[in-house]
Amino acid sequence: VKLTRVALLVPAAFMLGMRARRSGKSKTASAASLPIPWFIFGFLGMSAIHTSGVISAAHSEFLVQVSYVLIGMAMAGLGLKVHISAFRHNGWRALAAGLIGSLCLSLFGWAAVTFFL
Repeated sequence: VKLTRVALLVPAAFMLGMRARRSGKSKTASAASLPIPWFIFGFLGMSAIHTSGVISAAHSEFLVQVSYVLIGMAMAGLGLKVHISAFRHNGWRALAAGLIGSLCLSLFGWAAVTFFL
Protein backbone atom coordinates (compact mmCIF):
# COMPACT_ATOMS: atom_id res chain seq x y z
CA VAL A 1 0.00 0.00 0.00
CA LYS A 2 2.83 2.38 0.87
CA LEU A 3 4.57 1.76 -2.45
CA THR A 4 1.32 2.34 -4.33
CA ARG A 5 0.78 5.61 -2.48
CA VAL A 6 4.29 6.82 -3.32
CA ALA A 7 4.00 5.67 -6.93
CA LEU A 8 0.74 7.59 -7.34
CA LEU A 9 2.07 10.73 -5.64
CA VAL A 10 3.59 12.27 -8.77
CA PRO A 11 0.58 11.88 -11.08
CA ALA A 12 -1.83 12.90 -8.31
CA ALA A 13 0.19 16.04 -7.51
CA PHE A 14 0.41 16.89 -11.20
CA MET A 15 -3.36 16.51 -11.71
CA LEU A 16 -4.17 18.57 -8.62
CA GLY A 17 -1.76 21.28 -9.74
CA MET A 18 -3.29 21.41 -13.19
CA ARG A 19 -6.77 21.60 -11.69
CA ALA A 20 -5.73 24.44 -9.37
CA ARG A 21 -4.17 26.32 -12.26
CA ARG A 22 -7.31 25.96 -14.41
CA SER A 23 -9.64 27.03 -11.63
CA GLY A 24 -7.48 30.07 -10.87
CA LYS A 25 -7.28 29.23 -7.17
CA SER A 26 -3.51 28.85 -7.18
CA LYS A 27 -2.10 32.24 -6.15
CA THR A 28 1.47 31.42 -7.20
CA ALA A 29 0.77 29.69 -10.50
CA SER A 30 2.14 31.46 -13.53
CA ALA A 31 2.57 30.32 -17.10
CA ALA A 32 6.21 29.37 -16.46
CA SER A 33 5.75 27.61 -13.12
CA LEU A 34 5.33 23.88 -12.74
CA PRO A 35 1.98 22.80 -11.35
CA ILE A 36 3.58 20.26 -9.00
CA PRO A 37 5.36 20.72 -5.67
CA TRP A 38 9.17 20.78 -5.89
CA PHE A 39 9.59 18.05 -3.26
CA ILE A 40 8.35 15.57 -5.89
CA PHE A 41 11.72 15.96 -7.61
CA GLY A 42 13.39 15.01 -4.33
CA PHE A 43 11.33 11.81 -4.21
CA LEU A 44 12.24 10.98 -7.80
CA GLY A 45 15.92 11.78 -7.22
CA MET A 46 16.17 9.65 -4.08
CA SER A 47 14.39 6.82 -5.87
CA ALA A 48 16.91 7.02 -8.73
CA ILE A 49 19.87 7.05 -6.33
CA HIS A 50 18.51 4.08 -4.38
CA THR A 51 17.71 2.11 -7.54
CA SER A 52 21.17 2.74 -9.02
CA GLY A 53 22.86 1.07 -6.03
CA VAL A 54 25.12 4.03 -5.21
CA ILE A 55 24.27 3.66 -1.52
CA SER A 56 24.95 0.31 0.14
CA ALA A 57 22.14 -1.69 1.74
CA ALA A 58 23.45 -0.97 5.25
CA HIS A 59 23.61 2.78 4.63
CA SER A 60 20.22 2.67 2.97
CA GLU A 61 18.67 0.97 6.01
CA PHE A 62 20.25 3.59 8.29
CA LEU A 63 18.86 6.41 6.14
CA VAL A 64 15.40 4.81 6.25
CA GLN A 65 15.54 4.77 10.05
CA VAL A 66 16.66 8.42 10.09
CA SER A 67 13.79 9.32 7.76
CA TYR A 68 11.29 7.70 10.15
CA VAL A 69 12.60 9.83 13.00
CA LEU A 70 12.53 13.00 10.89
CA ILE A 71 9.00 12.41 9.60
CA GLY A 72 7.87 11.74 13.17
CA MET A 73 9.44 15.01 14.29
CA ALA A 74 7.75 16.88 11.43
CA MET A 75 4.35 15.36 12.26
CA ALA A 76 4.78 16.19 15.94
CA GLY A 77 5.75 19.75 15.05
CA LEU A 78 2.66 20.16 12.91
CA GLY A 79 0.48 18.61 15.58
CA LEU A 80 1.83 20.90 18.29
CA LYS A 81 0.83 23.95 16.23
CA VAL A 82 -2.78 22.83 15.86
CA HIS A 83 -5.25 24.69 18.04
CA ILE A 84 -8.22 22.53 18.97
CA SER A 85 -10.63 25.44 18.58
CA ALA A 86 -9.47 26.05 15.01
CA PHE A 87 -9.68 22.35 14.28
CA ARG A 88 -13.27 22.24 15.55
CA HIS A 89 -14.14 25.23 13.41
CA ASN A 90 -12.33 24.31 10.17
CA GLY A 91 -11.01 20.81 10.51
CA TRP A 92 -13.96 18.50 9.97
CA ARG A 93 -13.83 18.79 6.19
CA ALA A 94 -10.08 18.14 6.18
CA LEU A 95 -10.53 15.21 8.56
CA ALA A 96 -13.25 13.75 6.33
CA ALA A 97 -11.10 14.22 3.22
CA GLY A 98 -8.12 12.54 4.88
CA LEU A 99 -10.24 9.68 6.13
CA ILE A 100 -11.87 9.12 2.74
CA GLY A 101 -8.48 9.33 1.01
CA SER A 102 -6.96 6.82 3.43
CA LEU A 103 -9.86 4.43 2.96
CA CYS A 104 -9.65 4.70 -0.83
CA LEU A 105 -5.88 4.07 -0.78
CA SER A 106 -6.33 1.12 1.55
CA LEU A 107 -9.01 -0.41 -0.66
CA PHE A 108 -6.97 0.21 -3.79
CA GLY A 109 -3.88 -1.35 -2.22
CA TRP A 110 -5.87 -4.34 -0.98
CA ALA A 111 -7.44 -4.84 -4.40
CA ALA A 112 -4.07 -4.56 -6.14
CA VAL A 113 -2.52 -7.15 -3.82
CA THR A 114 -5.51 -9.47 -3.99
CA PHE A 115 -6.05 -9.42 -7.75
CA PHE A 116 -2.49 -9.01 -9.04
CA LEU A 117 -0.50 -11.28 -6.72
